[in-house]
Amino acid sequence: MKIFHTSDWHIGKVIGNISMIEDQRHILMQFIELSKQEKPDVIIISGDIYDSPTPSISAITLLNEILTVLVMQMKIFIFIVPGDHDNTIQLKLELLKQSNLYLATNKLFERILFIKGTELYHFYLVPFIDPLLIQHTNTHSKISTPEQAMQYIISEIKKTIDSTSNNILITHNFVINYSKAKQFAAMPNIDAINYELFADFDYVALGHLHKRAFVGRKEVCYSGSIAKYSFAEENQIKGINKITISNKYVRNEYLPLLAPKDFQTFTDTLDNILQIGQDFYLKHGHYIQNYIHATLIDEEELLHPLDQLRTVFPNIISIDKPLLKPAKTEPLTNNLEIQTPSDLFLAFYIQCSKTELTEEKQICIKDIINNVIQGGVIYETN
Repeated sequence: MKIFHTSDWHIGKVIGNISMIEDQRHILMQFIELSKQEKPDVIIISGDIYDSPTPSISAITLLNEILTVLVMQMKIFIFIVPGDHDNTIQLKLELLKQSNLYLATNKLFERILFIKGTELYHFYLVPFIDPLLIQHTNTHSKISTPEQAMQYIISEIKKTIDSTSNNILITHNFVINYSKAKQFAAMPNIDAINYELFADFDYVALGHLHKRAFVGRKEVCYSGSIAKYSFAEENQIKGINKITISNKYVRNEYLPLLAPKDFQTFTDTLDNILQIGQDFYLKHGHYIQNYIHATLIDEEELLHPLDQLRTVFPNIISIDKPLLKPAKTEPLTNNLEIQTPSDLFLAFYIQCSKTELTEEKQICIKDIINNVIQGGVIYETN
C-alpha cells in the first residue's frame, strides 16, 4: 500500500497582515500533481488542516476544492484527524460521508479497515487529546495529562487489535523520545507523550510539529507542515511523507513541496538592506516577494524604517533593532562612585552592543557630556 502522510496545512494562515492563502493554493496544487503521479491508495492528514477554529470563507473554499479533486475525482481514500487549531464541526464539509473521506470525531478513536490484495490494513484515527474530555466521558479520574489519556486510548485499541495486520495510528499530539529528553520524563504534567506507547503500530503518522522528524524509530514520524509559517522555519525543507507498507515492512521517503515565496532574514544597516531591494528590482524588473524580517544594526535612531523597507519589500513582516533593546546583564560596575560619566557611558555601550566605540565616537561622546555639564549639570568626584 502507498500512503501520503501530510499534516499542518494551516489553511488561512496570516503572517503579519498578509494572507498566505494563494501560497497555500500553489502548494496544494503541487500536492494534487504529486498525487496524480504517485497514485497513493490513502492520504493521511494529521491535524491542523485549518489555522483557526473559525476559518475564513476563502480557507473553507480552498479546502473543499482540494478535497473535491482528491476524493471525488481521483477516488483516493483520505483520513483526517482534527488538531488543536481545528474545529471538528468546521471540518464536516460537503464531502463528509461521501465517497472515501473519513474524519475522526470526538470519540476516543476511529478504526477503519482497508483491504488491498491479500493484506489487511487497520487505520486508527486519534484526534488531538483533551484529557478532561476523556476523564469526563469515561469517568477515569486519574487521567489528567495527554500521556495518561493516550495510555488509556491505546489500552482500548489493544482489546481488539489484530497484530498480524498492518496497523497505522494517526494522531495530532506532542510525541517525544523520553530517553533523549529526560527533562520531560521528570515533569509529570508536561503535555508530551512517550513514543514507546506506540510499539504495537507499524506506522504512526504524527502532526503538531512543523519540522519533519522521526521519534524514537523511523516508523513514528512527523511529516511537518506543507509550508513555512515563521522565520524559525526559514532553513527547513517542507514536503510530505511517502509511505509504502507491505507485510508490516515500512519504507519512508520524503517528497518536497516548493512555495512561491520563501522566508528570508536580512541583517545589516537600513541603507544597505534598502540597496539590496533596489538592486534586485533593477536586475529582475520586480521587487523581492519573499516574506522578510530585517535585523537593523544601525546605531542611530531611524525614521519610520518599516515604511521605508516596505517600499522595496512589499511582503516585509517585521523588523528588529537589537542595539535599542535593554541589556539583561549584570551591573556595569561596583565602583560607580569613582567612574566618570564618559566611562559609564562607554561601559554601557560595550555591554549593550558587544562592540567598542571608535576613538572618534569616544571623543564625540565626551564632548557632548562636557557640554551638558557646562550647561549646568554638575558632576562631582571625590
